[in-house]
Amino acid sequence: MSKTYFEVDEDALQAAKARMVSGDAQILVLRDNTARFFTTGETIGYLSWTAILGEWPERIQTDYGHDVPAGLHTFPVAGFRHITYTDPDGTLFYEATAGEILLEVERPFGTEFTHRGILLNVRLESGDKKVALNGTFRCTSN
Repeated sequence: MSKTYFEVDEDALQAAKARMVSGDAQILVLRDNTARFFTTGETIGYLSWTAILGEWPERIQTDYGHDVPAGLHTFPVAGFRHITYTDPDGTLFYEATAGEILLEVERPFGTEFTHRGILLNVRLESGDKKVALNGTFRCTSN
C-alpha cells in the first residue's frame, strides 16, 4: 500500500481561513478502548477538501479528489488515501480501513459553499495503532 497521504499545505489553509464564515465539528475519537470528544470551532475547507483543526497538532484532513458539486455524496474510505488524522500526541493516522464520509454540499454561487458532513465509523491506522472517528462537521465559505 502506498505511504503517500493527503495534507493541506499552509498557504491553502491560510487562504481558506480568510474565506471562512463559520465552521465547527464534534467528533468522537475511539482509541485503545478509550473514548473522548474532539470539538472545535475551526473547521475550514474549499470546494474539494475539508480540514478540522483542533488544538495543535490535532486535526482531520480530507481531500475529496475533485471540486464536489452541490448535493449529497458518500465517500467510502477503505483504501482511500485522502483522509488523515493527527492525534494530540502528533501520531499521524493515514491508512483508512473502513467507514464512510457522508457529505452534503451547497454551492449557492461561484466558490461559495457549505459542507455538512458526517464521519461514520471512519477507521484509520498508523502501524499497529488504530483509531475510529464518528461525528459531524460543518464549514461555510464566502
